[in-house]
Amino acid sequence: MRIRAALGVGAIALSASCASAPEPIAAPGVVLPPAAPAAKADPAEAARPPLASATSRVAMYSIPAGDGDGSLPTAGGLVRVRAPLHVAVAAATDFRHIVDLNPYVEKSVVVRKEGDEADVYLRVPTVTNEHIWAILRFRPVPVAEGVAFRGRLVRGNLDDLRVFVHVAPVGKEESICRFELLAAPSMPLPRSWVVRDTRDGVHIMLERFRTRVEGSVRSSRPWSPPPVDSGDDVDEILPRVRRAP
Repeated sequence: MRIRAALGVGAIALSASCASAPEPIAAPGVVLPPAAPAAKADPAEAARPPLASATSRVAMYSIPAGDGDGSLPTAGGLVRVRAPLHVAVAAATDFRHIVDLNPYVEKSVVVRKEGDEADVYLRVPTVTNEHIWAILRFRPVPVAEGVAFRGRLVRGNLDDLRVFVHVAPVGKEESICRFELLAAPSMPLPRSWVVRDTRDGVHIMLERFRTRVEGSVRSSRPWSPPPVDSGDDVDEILPRVRRAP
């Protein structure tokens, strides 16, 4: 108790001495350098709920559009699953079966894979009988714990498309998955539709992800989704990837 009181008094005294410290005065003929500008707060980090807050129910959040991010927000979601890290990561990185998790995606094909990088072709139908298509390049990114990766637009008929996925362990038997999506189609679609469908897509993907991963654990089988017919148009997609920077 005495130690805590002493530390508290010391902290108060230190803050008081800092608050009353005089401003530096330049000597005659000496010009002081300008003060360094305060670092800008990252709006994404401020909007993200902490991993520790995740439960078995999908928690949705929104990251406001920032500098260079266009005029649309990023939809994010967080969920806790009863599956060890290696099982959750295997499902999260199974890009070929994104079509099984997102009801708006009608085709997902891995068209290039080199090391830890993967290029994935996605196609989404619209109410105007047209298609939104994109090739996303997924790369791993460093995180404090677990596994994370980002997907960036390489080719497509969207103005922007970004994905962020982070899977972290909770002990040995559970994991937390964070999924974020920014989609800005170039088609003249109502903003409210895009925001709504993006948010709904993230929520449904996390719900299906949790159900399928936990189901594979209960059945004592590793993650093994049903086969998906990738179609015969892969040869038409590949040339676009080869021309991409």
